[in-house]
Amino acid sequence: MSVPFLKGIEANETESTTTNKKVAGDMNIKIKYNLRKRKHTDEEDDKEKNATSSSSKQSRTNQTESKKQSTALVERTRRRQTKPRNSVSIANVSSPQDDFAKLFLKKLDIIANINIGINSSILHGICVTNDNLIWVNYSTNHVKLFDSAGNILRSVDLEQTTVFNCCTPNGDLLFTQGYANGARAEVIMVPREGHPRRLADLSSYAKNLCGLLCQEEMIYIVCHGTAPLKYFVIKLDMEGEVKETYRASPKNVNINHIISHYGRLYVMGTNNSSMFPLENDKISTKDKANKVSLWNTYSASACVDNHGNVLIGSESTICLLDPSLQRLHKIQTDISGSIRSTAVDHRDQLWIGTNEGNLYAAHYISI
Repeated sequence: MSVPFLKGIEANETESTTTNKKVAGDMNIKIKYNLRKRKHTDEEDDKEKNATSSSSKQSRTNQTESKKQSTALVERTRRRQTKPRNSVSIANVSSPQDDFAKLFLKKLDIIANINIGINSSILHGICVTNDNLIWVNYSTNHVKLFDSAGNILRSVDLEQTTVFNCCTPNGDLLFTQGYANGARAEVIMVPREGHPRRLADLSSYAKNLCGLLCQEEMIYIVCHGTAPLKYFVIKLDMEGEVKETYRASPKNVNINHIISHYGRLYVMGTNNSSMFPLENDKISTKDKANKVSLWNTYSASACVDNHGNVLIGSESTICLLDPSLQRLHKIQTDISGSIRSTAVDHRDQLWIGTNEGNLYAAHYISI
């Protein structure tokens, strides 16, 4: 309805009655509407039937739009009813129209390939300190500390093979030996300054120690034991004392890594990168948290970036799960070798280690 027409209605109202001038707020709008319709001349009748008249007007003016919305709602409901409730495959999730995919590059932008002269060394673990320094594990009993530009700050030779790692709040390195030859169920600390030392001997609890994580002054370690407690998680304090054991329930699953996603801890399934939460003093294996099935991935390479996305290596491809763990985007790369470790620093720079000993720094976000 045009503005001139409304003004004309107001003029007619002034000429026809003075009573309407005394009515304020919403009642004035209702009376104007009734005068336009010329259905009643009695003011009391107007008050009684105004709600019905207003609803009728809104229905007529929005009839076309309502039909469209109704059709769209029916279609959305039909899609929800026909959509499978179980996990979907990578091929069914990735889509160029997905808004999530637009946040990332289609192909990794490699900034640097850092060659430090160690040949035939698998880069099993990468972690980032709170002040944005990068610890890197090499399978040749060696670790290095880099700054964010790739400059070496410290090199340490060790007696043990280094596999999984994490950083303490003050920037020291913790590592375990996984399933390496001669591996022992020990947690080793490499300080930023000083000599390496054994933080904890867990050989009375487990045969092998895998992924580990430090959160809220506690250390969580994925353990491999013997039946019936084959896979479980041990919590240590910062002095290496055992505080709690998390057992899998209702079923035991093969796990080897642990990550923190918005402060909640998840263990990673070894074979398909399924994510199982630590909750209520147990590893809940009834249902996996991620709604996207991941196959042909290396779960030990998983990390969480600064935006809540989960990154996992799949051969030479980076797979990203969105913060809801329901959508996926894949980034192709030109790196040499299969991805064995990933970490994102505080400048959104992605660090990648491969089975051929290559260390890469790269951009992966498009904006």
